[in-house]
Amino acid sequence: MFGGLYKINVDGALKNGDSIRGVGVVVRNECGDFMGACVKPMQASYGAKQTKLMAAIEGLRFALDMGYTGAILEMDAKECITGILSTEKCNGTDSLLLEEVKCLVSKFRVALCQ
Repeated sequence: MFGGLYKINVDGALKNGDSIRGVGVVVRNECGDFMGACVKPMQASYGAKQTKLMAAIEGLRFALDMGYTGAILEMDAKECITGILSTEKCNGTDSLLLEEVKCLVSKFRVALCQ
């Protein structure tokens, strides 16, 4: 891992037929040491992609609240990462969530997504 960066691993979960979604965050330092975690249930009708984007938002907010200014955002949703890294204007149902993630990423001195 890169020096001075914290790995923010995020994930979202949903159950078909249920309006409860969950997001989880785990933060580790450059040595892989556990630095913090949080989970949050949400009452929402988000699909899988939107739930993963909400997990990214919660993870980035959590890291900023902890005072971390260098981050690697890690998630298992390639489509979300592609949208976050895109320089094109966001359109569609995910646009507000993507814009929020991009805004949060911009608050870090260094931010990588993988």
